[in-house]
Amino acid sequence: MKGLAKLMSFSNNRIYNDQEIDDVQRNLDEFLEDMKLAFPKETVSPKLHLLAHHLIPYMRKHRTWGKTSEQGIEHYHAKYNTLKRKLQPIRNLMDRSSLIVRELSIKNHLHDTGSSLE
Repeated sequence: MKGLAKLMSFSNNRIYNDQEIDDVQRNLDEFLEDMKLAFPKETVSPKLHLLAHHLIPYMRKHRTWGKTSEQGIEHYHAKYNTLKRKLQPIRNLMDRSSLIVRELSIKNHLHDTGSSLE
């Protein structure tokens, strides 16, 4: 799975040049070969199909990957889960949900504006 970790390291907000995208292509090809060797009888998942057949054309067109990858959503989901556990003692679902939305909205605003609460 080191190949996947290396491949995912390219999933950021950088703008890539042709040579760097060629590097991503090589890493992707190596990862796909490793997957075929490790799991020869498994079917291809939709996410793996997207990586295998659509990532490089997308990167060549837009010069980036991370701005549209799901990593941001996964990071946001992790924050949501942390808040959900933290606020679990609040029994009223609407109150708990409102606090989660409020907290996430405030953090998002602070991040987007470069502000802080201090």
